[in-house]
Amino acid sequence: MLVAIGECKHLKRFLVCTGGKEFIEPAIQFTGRLAAAVDASVTLLHVMAEPPAIYADLVRLEEDVDQLLGSKSELGTNLRRQKGELERLGVSAEVRLRHGIVVDQVFEEAREGNYDLIVTGTSRARGLLRHYIMGDLTRSILNHANCPVLVARAGKPKAARTLWKALKGLFSIGER
Repeated sequence: MLVAIGECKHLKRFLVCTGGKEFIEPAIQFTGRLAAAVDASVTLLHVMAEPPAIYADLVRLEEDVDQLLGSKSELGTNLRRQKGELERLGVSAEVRLRHGIVVDQVFEEAREGNYDLIVTGTSRARGLLRHYIMGDLTRSILNHANCPVLVARAGKPKAARTLWKALKGLFSIGER
């Protein structure tokens, strides 16, 4: 769904809000094709919760985008794959990291970066309790954006890997 808010004369800078998970992959591919068609650049934005002061060194580590992208962490692996997919489509892409309240950081980035389009996802399955606790980031973005917003519905989540399957996989490797 594309919601065009206000006046938009061109689409040259896209901001993609990514939670660093695989759920946003279809939106990344669609955004990449759209950006390639209009010769736009894409910024992948991931916002992390503000950690307690005792973890200041961890924050500095997470703020180093190159180090994060080179890591084997789930977040680093997913962001690296998303950036690579955009570049494979011929789109200039960068990754930005921020800390704090997600919606506040999205709009701060949007203001500072002068983006023409914000891309966000929305979950298929949201219970009332989860909605109450987590809030609705997509709705907040839609209600407060000063530029067009592209909302991409997440695909079905992959089946969770159970502890049993993980252990079975470990022992079957040793049998080979």
